[in-house]
Amino acid sequence: ALNNKWSLTHAILLYGTIQHVQQYAGDYHQGGGNNTDGGGGGEWTHSTLEMERRTLSKKLDATTRSSTHKLYVAFALLEKAARALEFHGIANGTFREAISWLVKFASVRDDLKIGGISSGKKGGRHSLDNSCNNEGLFLSLFSSGGDELENLLSSTLMMKKSTSKKSSTVWNELHRMKQYASLGAAILYVSAKRTGVGRTLAE
Repeated sequence: ALNNKWSLTHAILLYGTIQHVQQYAGDYHQGGGNNTDGGGGGEWTHSTLEMERRTLSKKLDATTRSSTHKLYVAFALLEKAARALEFHGIANGTFREAISWLVKFASVRDDLKIGGISSGKKGGRHSLDNSCNNEGLFLSLFSSGGDELENLLSSTLMMKKSTSKKSSTVWNELHRMKQYASLGAAILYVSAKRTGVGRTLAE
């Protein structure tokens, strides 16, 4: 449903890389969007994705677009972690379990925020003077070959003309990412336990 604020399919279609869309958004059907039932259809291309993205963006309100953006970023972080632990992909039971818990958490809480995660933000002029360094550190956390997550997140930073506003945005984004990463780690750990995959808490 279009009014579903926490639709992972919509999140991936709106903000995902072409690789994520091809893997997790189902087949493309001309005139019918996506089909996650595997009932036969064409593979997504950059052109069909852009067309679907424009159409879907017009149908969703700003609140839903914001929620799906948050969900996609949390999903992308979780998927990267699962890939490092070698249980990623839609065919992997542990990964499916983790994705299910992520969407359930967001739907029940109507958010992805969690408590107890320090922002690490320091007051004073020194932090403002180093905003460019902070931004570089922030983006470097998500840079890896072929991954567009850093570009997705930095778009909000580039709209800030004021140094102080940009520095504040950097810290807010960092804190948000730390929350999503912590949530994802907990979900992956529980999912691995539930599906009988041997992974340590440290991993």
